[in-house]
Amino acid sequence: MNEVAKNQNFKIERVNRSDITGAEYNPRKISKENEKRLKKALKENGLVVPILVNKRTGNVVSGHQRLKAIDALERTKNYALDVAVIDVDEQQEAKLNVQMNNQSMMGDYDIDALSELMADFDLQIDELGFSEMDAQMLVDDFEDDSTDAETREIAELTTEQVEEEKNRIAEIKSQKKKMREENKNRNDVDYYATLIFPNAESKRQFMHKLNIPEYEKNIFYDNVEKLFKD
Repeated sequence: MNEVAKNQNFKIERVNRSDITGAEYNPRKISKENEKRLKKALKENGLVVPILVNKRTGNVVSGHQRLKAIDALERTKNYALDVAVIDVDEQQEAKLNVQMNNQSMMGDYDIDALSELMADFDLQIDELGFSEMDAQMLVDDFEDDSTDAETREIAELTTEQVEEEKNRIAEIKSQKKKMREENKNRNDVDYYATLIFPNAESKRQFMHKLNIPEYEKNIFYDNVEKLFKD
């Protein structure tokens, strides 16, 4: 057995659920819809990635929503759990809290590879944890990012390669169209809209009022609905 990587900085320990708490400053929130999907995934697969806990404070560093879902599934907080334990000061803890959930640090989905994975393993988009809106936005983002790149690539191809590349792009578009059709809602109407702010400060204030991180791209209706009730 090789030596443990020098950059591994946690230990697995079994702790009582009552000994760990959610960080009060945790900026991550979850919509009711996403909470249901998370709970469903945990019920089907169990907890397969440990909750990250800071030994010095007893705070959860990463895994607040999973822990909340486990509590609901267990219907008690009187249980033990194997967690990943680190030992850091509060500033480092807060930094890790955001870094461990920062989507911009985790890469983006390759829609072609995702479509192939779904086909190879006979999986539906909802089985991967995506909502209908997630799936639509994946397709839309891919179209925006790929159109210019595809045009540049085709311009550099030989005559023989152009036809092959056109066929490849046609197949991609066919896959995207199929994904759209599979994820339309039952009434066949759009279920999301783009909100454009007059400036960055307006967006910041809006997101702050909803208690949603500024970098979050998706805002669900139940996040905004409370504004109309206030």
